[in-house]
Amino acid sequence: MALTDDQRALIRQWRADPVSWVRQDVGVEELDPWHVEAFRAYGSPDKIKRIAMRACVGPGKSFVEALCAIHFATFMATPHDFPTGVCLSKSRENLRDNLWKEIAKWYRRSAVAQHVLRHNNDRLYNPDHPKEWAISARSFAQKASVEEMGAALSGLHGRLVYVGLDETGAMHPIIGDRAEQALSTKDRIRHRIMSAGNPVSMSGLLYAQTEGDLRRDYYVISITGDPDDPNRASRVDPVWARRMIALRGYNSAWVRSHIRGLFPEGEWNALLTRSQVLAAMQRHPPPGTFDYDPMVYGVDVGGDGEDADPSVICRRQGLRVYPFSELYSADGYHGAQRIAALNSEHPADAMFLDGTGGWANDWNKELMKLGHEPVRVGFAEAAEERETHYNKRAEMWWRMRDFIVNGGCLPYDEELLEELTTQTYDYNGDRIVMTEKDETKSQLGQRSTNKADSLALTFAFAVNPRIRPGSPEDVRRRLAQWGHGVEDIDPYASL
Repeated sequence: MALTDDQRALIRQWRADPVSWVRQDVGVEELDPWHVEAFRAYGSPDKIKRIAMRACVGPGKSFVEALCAIHFATFMATPHDFPTGVCLSKSRENLRDNLWKEIAKWYRRSAVAQHVLRHNNDRLYNPDHPKEWAISARSFAQKASVEEMGAALSGLHGRLVYVGLDETGAMHPIIGDRAEQALSTKDRIRHRIMSAGNPVSMSGLLYAQTEGDLRRDYYVISITGDPDDPNRASRVDPVWARRMIALRGYNSAWVRSHIRGLFPEGEWNALLTRSQVLAAMQRHPPPGTFDYDPMVYGVDVGGDGEDADPSVICRRQGLRVYPFSELYSADGYHGAQRIAALNSEHPADAMFLDGTGGWANDWNKELMKLGHEPVRVGFAEAAEERETHYNKRAEMWWRMRDFIVNGGCLPYDEELLEELTTQTYDYNGDRIVMTEKDETKSQLGQRSTNKADSLALTFAFAVNPRIRPGSPEDVRRRLAQWGHGVEDIDPYASL
């Protein structure tokens, strides 16, 4: 379809000024100051080739990355050279669910992009030159070697090259080295490296680009969600940000990374430090402190073979955690009998059973025969707080972490200490995700996190105590502790 003179003039304008294109063609008029800064840096003369965005969580950095990729593919072609490039993230799932999803969304909003390009699950391309004129979605396996990571950018060269790197906070720096190879063409017309991520690791690519060895080569854009910063990202809820700051502290590693968009002063993605866990193990609540809190059981079911992991039963009442009960090679019958014995001493208000593997089936049946009502919990199922936690496992572990940091009382247990301090976490988009269990097991000498998992299960769902303060049952129980019943204090009992 031939273009009119007015359309040609618009294309020339939008090619030089991405901000006007975003507002006029894509239809997004309200932009944050950092949005404008990023688009203008991307669209500047070729002296700016590399841009790194260091961001808090949730500001809409994928929005900028997506529009820059679409703009490059739409407007940078010449009669003799076609734009080519890749978009790469830390995993195939992350790329699909975040950046590539944003590309699909904003591509559909741009009339000129739809005139020039087509879009599918892994390519943004020109239909007349589908091989030469395209930006492709690429990824590497989650357990890829350094060489395999670098290979994800192999074969990328030309006179018009775009590299979009998403979630670079924990990405290996080798990716940055391979991206540089795309800028090696001597007679290049225009090249861009657009990088964005959360400041989560000082050994990752983003740190090298914004504060490390590569800093001199990058134009750095800082994106903050600090509610008191006039240039904060408008998409970050200030009420939520203030609540997190009040809860965790303005200078805490979590707030620095997630809200302020700054690197913490040390490696932050260990779930808990040794000092935090030891502090919880040194707390000793007076007897009766948590009598009115619900008694919650968490049961992590192991196998019943000789080499299987043990099953672990955790009992938590309020801020107090009792010593763990371990069973080796226990089937459902013997596991249910052990729980029944513990329950006779400390009756459970709720019982959460690890339902991830098949071993839990027999335990569940036997417990129900004894009159219990266990709730099976799948670690991979959806979290209640889906906007902030990737799955139920992440939600339970994070609730457990808050419990330990904010006054929880743990029994002294070397294995538990090791399990809690080995676990790390990351982000899938803006949601917390725990590091894969196999990776944690490799650091524990192939031992599983059974005790920590059983404790985490006690936070699966909120639980109310069966006996509420002030109820007749509560009065009888308290009086019984003093050695008399209700009739003993009734002034009319003898009449």
